[in-house]
Amino acid sequence: MLTLVRARLAEFCRDHSGIAATEMAFIAPIMILLALMGVDVTRYALATEQIEQVANTIGQMIVTTGPTTPGGSSATVSDTDLQFYHDSAMVIFPDVLSDAANQGVPWSNDIAISMAFIQFTQVAPSCTVAGPACYHAAPIWTAGNKWRSCNTKPIGALPSDASVPSPTALPPDVYGPGSLIAVDVQYTYHPWFGSYFGMALPIARSMYIAPRYVQTLTYQGSGIIAQTC
Repeated sequence: MLTLVRARLAEFCRDHSGIAATEMAFIAPIMILLALMGVDVTRYALATEQIEQVANTIGQMIVTTGPTTPGGSSATVSDTDLQFYHDSAMVIFPDVLSDAANQGVPWSNDIAISMAFIQFTQVAPSCTVAGPACYHAAPIWTAGNKWRSCNTKPIGALPSDASVPSPTALPPDVYGPGSLIAVDVQYTYHPWFGSYFGMALPIARSMYIAPRYVQTLTYQGSGIIAQTC
């Protein structure tokens, strides 16, 4: 009996028919897994670029606000202006609409957008070095579907520009004389394949830019989409 078993095993080892199919059976699941992961990684990279574009575009639209009177140094933004800036995210990042539908939420709840006008004040006349040590920052108004905090004055400095956006912090190198527009965008990316394992990846990008044509930008509205600090 043992001799028969050994003979059958030897015959099996010498038989190479069907080896390609066997190898494919082992390799195919790995190849499929890598392909699916590759699609998710590509979509994540594209979503990251588009979220950054949302922040940059909204910031550029706000800073180009012209003065209220020709040659003046102040301007105003209204509810209509801010709503338009906020809703531009649908055009810049249309995937938010399909993702919101998949999550069963309104699109505006699927992405957090914060817009704020921040004024810097010098700590003392003798302190002129740009940075949090010589300048305090405080929001004048904050808008969007996730408002910056009005209660933290001055706003603490982030460790670096690469830090995740914070509703109460700014990067240290933006502190200085004048004012600033801060736009923070946060989004949770849900991968097609990784979603089956409960995977969700946060994406956060910010845009910090000084007003281009005015020194002061005030908010005049009903307080629905924005608030004055």
